[in-house]
Amino acid sequence: TLAYAHSICPNVREIDYLKHPLTQFQLENLIQDLGLQPSDLVDRENELFDEQYAGKDFLEADWLKILVHNPALMLSPIAVMGTQAKIIHNAVDILQLK
Repeated sequence: TLAYAHSICPNVREIDYLKHPLTQFQLENLIQDLGLQPSDLVDRENELFDEQYAGKDFLEADWLKILVHNPALMLSPIAVMGTQAKIIHNAVDILQLK
């Protein structure tokens, strides 16, 4: 997906949010750009989700804090262009941001 993004746009900036976690403010902005709720960004197939969070009810504010402290739970990759953002399920999803 990243290689495809580079092939269609020369100004791609990759952010590895596992190495450089997003702040709560950054994550709130990303969620707003995606038009989603924090719980929509949770990767429910992640082993950590099964171990610690499955079957429990959390408020959206709680999910936001959980994602800030456990970025590995976030669905990825996510592409951002301006104020548009999209969770990328396959490489051609990036074209929806043009």
